[in-house]
Amino acid sequence: MDQYVTKEIMVEKKGRKYRFPFGVEAQNVETDEMHQFVSALEKKKLENPKELVVEFDDRKEDLSEMESDTTLGKLMNQIRSWIKKLSNTVEHLSLGTASKCNTTEALDVTEEGYVSDARALKIVNDKFGSMSFERQDEDIYAVYKVGADTVRKKLGNDEFVPWKTVDLKGVTDRNRVQFIEVDCRELSGYEDCEAGDFLVVPSSVYQKNVGMECEKIIDRITWSYDGGKLRIQNSVFFQNNTSGEDSQYAEMWYSSFDIYKR
Repeated sequence: MDQYVTKEIMVEKKGRKYRFPFGVEAQNVETDEMHQFVSALEKKKLENPKELVVEFDDRKEDLSEMESDTTLGKLMNQIRSWIKKLSNTVEHLSLGTASKCNTTEALDVTEEGYVSDARALKIVNDKFGSMSFERQDEDIYAVYKVGADTVRKKLGNDEFVPWKTVDLKGVTDRNRVQFIEVDCRELSGYEDCEAGDFLVVPSSVYQKNVGMECEKIIDRITWSYDGGKLRIQNSVFFQNNTSGEDSQYAEMWYSSFDIYKR
């Protein structure tokens, strides 16, 4: 017989011991802490765990860490306690959020309890021209579309500061001063620069055989920017004066530039 199910009774009669065989009636079997009978209902519950009933003290919160070899009653109380805590946290976070607010498409509503709906956000987006903003280190850039091209423009202070001087005073060939190319790759963020980030100011003029009447003939200069190169288009004046057998050239252009960077 299984010693952990029933305990046999040994009966001594007239000096002889009698052992009850299998199939003994319950009234003839003793039970103790280690030997208990299981009823048909209890056996059915053990065979079908879905019908097990777990009892726990719902007044006692148990948020301790779940571990192996934990009794089912304790484990269920831990689960109940954590679910209750999470539910309270979610409810607390939802207070005052959009889920409990009214919506409006107006941009001037400042009353508490209202949030902007998709129509209001579209109005804001349209006002920005579908422009987005990016941050790189300490610089802010606006990104927007111009036709099929994406433009990325740096925002910030419009103040120009001196950066570099280009000196052409030693050059006397006008063909070498018509276009001046300046390498800007030493500048931080030069990849995102545009022509508008530079200011080119002429600081001196080269003159040869030019009379006073020609001093105002030089036009303003222009410049462009691409791929780290600043290209300055100089204003060059040239005139061939011929009188009889004498021929004289009059030349004038800007011979130095101060470049400012924003």
